[in-house]
Formats: sequence, structure tokens, C-alpha cells
Amino acid sequence: MNSRLARSTVSRRALAAAAFLCCALPIFGQYQGPPVTTPVPAQLTGPTPGVQPPTVTKTAANTTLAPIVAYPGDTLEIVIIGIATLSPLHPQVDSSGNVNLPYIGTVHVAGLQLGEIQNLLSQKYREGDYILNAQVNVQVVSSPSQFIAVTGEVKSPGLVPALGDRRLLEIIAAVGGLTPNASHLITVNHKATGQTVQVLLDSNPADSSEINIAVYAGDSVIIPRSGEIYVIGSVKAPNAIPLITNTPLTLIQAISAAGGANFEAALSKIRIIRTEGAERKAIAVDLKRILDGKEADPIMQADDIIYVPANLIKGGLKGGGASLLVSSILGFAVLTK
Repeated sequence: MNSRLARSTVSRRALAAAAFLCCALPIFGQYQGPPVTTPVPAQLTGPTPGVQPPTVTKTAANTTLAPIVAYPGDTLEIVIIGIATLSPLHPQVDSSGNVNLPYIGTVHVAGLQLGEIQNLLSQKYREGDYILNAQVNVQVVSSPSQFIAVTGEVKSPGLVPALGDRRLLEIIAAVGGLTPNASHLITVNHKATGQTVQVLLDSNPADSSEINIAVYAGDSVIIPRSGEIYVIGSVKAPNAIPLITNTPLTLIQAISAAGGANFEAALSKIRIIRTEGAERKAIAVDLKRILDGKEADPIMQADDIIYVPANLIKGGLKGGGASLLVSSILGFAVLTK
């Protein structure tokens, strides 16, 4: 009789334990997250060695880099000061690079700067005894070839006419402004001089004269996409967070930007998933030690993925596992009496 009771007690205990495991394991399993599939390298506390932040070229906004030049197809406006009967003239530069003007006939102007065209026309009118001391002003009023190309993270990428003195901020405004994903490090390639200038936009009005550089026909303005890092897992607002040029973003800052860690977050088991070339690495990070000042706060790189896993026990409790756990324990106690 006693042996039967003993066997019955053991059976009830085994049944209770099995019931508890069957209920609890699905709760725990849903918080395990992806495994670390690559060897975990040493703690990385900064950008990849050898990679330096971009250098911003200091260029005064009033620097003359490339005066306007006339090209075939351009329409000029020529004003001869004091001679109302000849002003204004609007000749078009033909395919041979010439314009036809009253009294002086054909004049080759293609490839000449506007100031050179003004001096040439003054000379022609003076040599022909048509107008002595002629003062001539020349402008390009339309052009099928003189454009500034704007590419990248702007609302309407395309070609902007380059007539007259154009400035960087004016060109950006002409294409609708920057998109939310735009980097503030802008590259301007000057075609005439072969010079490349990098300009860092900021909100300081004192820097406006340095930022608003001159841009000329044939130049290209490139606005790249700002890098992003991604925070997923047990945080309040999983999201993509843009990186600001020349402003490091650390792990703590990134998690804070995602609303902070949830109750069930396993702060000692955070992974930074980083792609270097064709290889993806998972970097183990203990946020508790970082918060305690025992480890450096890692600096994020573009396209990093921060995965914050859940603690199995706390995750189960948060998901309603507390009542299930209590019920299972009570049931286990009843069955084993």
C-alpha cells in the first residue's frame, strides 16, 4: 500500500513538473533572439582604425573660382550705355561661337569670359568709329548648357541654371531643400578648376559667410545620405537613428534615442551587429558595465544594428508569466500533497 502511494506521489510530481515546463518554455522561448553567428571580436570603442572623420575645406564665400564664360547656344544681353537705339541687344551665340551685332557684324565670343566680351565689343565699336569710348555690359540671360548639377538627398535633384553669381544655399533652395536623411557634409566639385570643396552646414549664423560659397556653371553639388544605425529588440521605440556628421553617437545615446531599454531587457547581453566589407560581426556589449564606468561607451558606425535581447525570466513575467508561474507552483504543491 505504501509503495502504491509513493508511486502515485512521484507520478503526480512528474505530471506537475511537466505541466509547468510546457507552460513556461513557450514564454521563455519567444525572447531568445538571434544567436551570435560570428566570433565575437574584442570590444570596439571607436570607429574602425584608420578611418578619419571627413575634412571640411575652409573656403571663403566670396572667392572667385570660375568667371562666367559664353558658350554656343547661350543668349546674351548686351547693353551699350548711353546708346538707347542699340540697347539692349539679345543675340544668340551660334554653333560657331559667333554673334552678329549692328555695325560691327560677326564677333567670335565663345570661350570668352563676360569681361573679355565687354572689352572686345568696346574695341570693335571704337575701331570702326561707330561709338567712341563705348561702355558695354554683357550678361548671359539663358543657356542650354550652363547648369549646376545637384544630386543626392534633396527633394528635387536635377539641373539648376547657372546664370550670374549663384551661391550654395541658393542652389539648395532651388531644388527644394534637403531631405530628412541628408548629410550636412556637402561636396562641391568645381569643374573649371578641378577643385573639390567640402562644406559642413550648421545652424550657427556666424558661419553663413563661410558656408555660402560661390557655385558656377559645370559645377556639381553632392548631398550624400546621412548614415543610420538601427536599434531593435527590447527598447521602447525600435527605430533607425540618423548619424550626424562629425558628431559621434555612442551606444548609450543610441539606446536613449530609441526610448530606453524595456523592463525585460538583458543589458549585459547586448549585441552590436556590424558589417565590415562582406563580413558581419556580432560584438558583445555589457551595458551595465558601461553605465558603471567599467567599460568605454562604444561609438556607433553607419549601418550598425544594436540588438537588445530580453531576459528570459523577466520577459516571461512581463508577458503574463507571473500569474502562470504562481498557478503552476500552487498546482504543483496541491498535486504533491
